Amino acid sequence: TESDPARCAEFLGALAGDLAGKPLLLPTRDHDVHFIIRYREQLARDYLLAYPDSAVLAAILDKSELARAAAAVDVHSPVSMEVACSADLEKLHGNISFPCIVKPVIASHWRRGEIRNIVQRQKALRIESFAELQEIYQAIEAHDPRVTVQEYIPGPESNLVIFGSYCDRDSRVKASFTARKRLQYPATAGTGVVVEACPVPAIVAMSEQLLQAVGYVGMSEIEYKYDALRDRYVLIEINTRHWDQHGLGTAVGVNLSEVLYQDMLGGRPPTCQQSATPVCWLAEDGFLLSLIGNAKHRAYPWREYWDILRAKKSLAVFRWGDAKPALFLLRTIVADFFLRCARF
Repeated sequence: TESDPARCAEFLGALAGDLAGKPLLLPTRDHDVHFIIRYREQLARDYLLAYPDSAVLAAILDKSELARAAAAVDVHSPVSMEVACSADLEKLHGNISFPCIVKPVIASHWRRGEIRNIVQRQKALRIESFAELQEIYQAIEAHDPRVTVQEYIPGPESNLVIFGSYCDRDSRVKASFTARKRLQYPATAGTGVVVEACPVPAIVAMSEQLLQAVGYVGMSEIEYKYDALRDRYVLIEINTRHWDQHGLGTAVGVNLSEVLYQDMLGGRPPTCQQSATPVCWLAEDGFLLSLIGNAKHRAYPWREYWDILRAKKSLAVFRWGDAKPALFLLRTIVADFFLRCARF
């Protein structure tokens, strides 16, 4: 869907003709979501799409549009400013506090081409000074001039919480679970590599209200951060697809994929309720990188790693009954390690 979307659409059209019935099409990356927006009419002829219309999707993927929609239902967002050119950036001088966060207006724009290397594959950057902000913007402007400069909400990773859910065609939440992050890699502005499913009742009603207000349909992950200074949760983003830790729900009794499948195909979705027992989802490669990086940066107390290893876990890749994916991941990690050593 990223390198040749037209050819992909053609392939999916031909594939549907060889399949019995109308299959369900489920994207797993942001690029796939943009692909569905672009080819929605064509795909809908051959596939079932658990998604709202393209205008709703596009608005959710645009962080500025999403913040406006959230404000309309009293869901708070961090103070943000959109920058589209160097002149916009200069206007921020003296009007922004540091550290701050810089992220793309459209998340997938930082996951392609040269810009992915410039931002070191991170989805957001923590910036410590205006000089650093100028330097990073100068590097990325030619590739993606539209960025969001956002206030940094202080607090540990455990203040980052998640509402994962499936909404039916009437935008009603049919099943959901909540979780909080334990570790990110890189720390403070990276991807969650350890996420703990646990009750977070404060975000349930506001999440259901937000999804209803925007007319959302399908599976999603809403991420918030607790702002201790203002005693409230603020909206960070909505992932409009299956995401890395969606399987964590199954470990605590909420199989969102099954609910989606049964609902879309006219079956009877199971009644789900999240277990109160915490379970940690652990990405093996990310956890290892975090552990190694912590030796240098001391982003987390060592006790945190020990507590995670002792906790009840759901591993991202390894399964006793099917070790091949884990072995492939191990081979990739080892090859990457030796490549880095050679470059060094």
